[in-house]
Amino acid sequence: MQSGPEFKPLPPNQRHHEHLSWPHIMPDLESLAMEAPESLPAQLGDADGPRDAYDAGVGSPLELKFLRLFETHGVEVEKQVAVGPEVNGPVISQADFRVAGTDLYSAESAP
Repeated sequence: MQSGPEFKPLPPNQRHHEHLSWPHIMPDLESLAMEAPESLPAQLGDADGPRDAYDAGVGSPLELKFLRLFETHGVEVEKQVAVGPEVNGPVISQADFRVAGTDLYSAESAP
C-alpha cells in the first residue's frame, strides 16, 4: 500500500479565529445580499491612490509619498529595482527604490 503525503493541519490562527465566527455574521451577509449595491460619491483622498502610484511607476500610494519626498529634496532614485544577494546572482526580491548610482546588488548593476 502506497501512502500519500502526511496531512498536517494548519495552525489554529490560520484556519479558525476565536473572535470570528461565520454563523454570527450570516444574517448581516444575507441582508446585504438582498439589497442592490449602492454607489457612493468619491471622498477626499480617493483620487490620489493606487492609480496615481501606478502612473508614477511605484507600487503603492505610500511609495508615491516617498517618491515625492525624494523629488522634493533632489534625491534621484531608481524605482522597482530587482535585487539579489550577489552580483550576477539570482534575483530574490524587488527594492522599492535605489538611490541612483549606488552599488546595491541588482540585476541591472552586474558588470
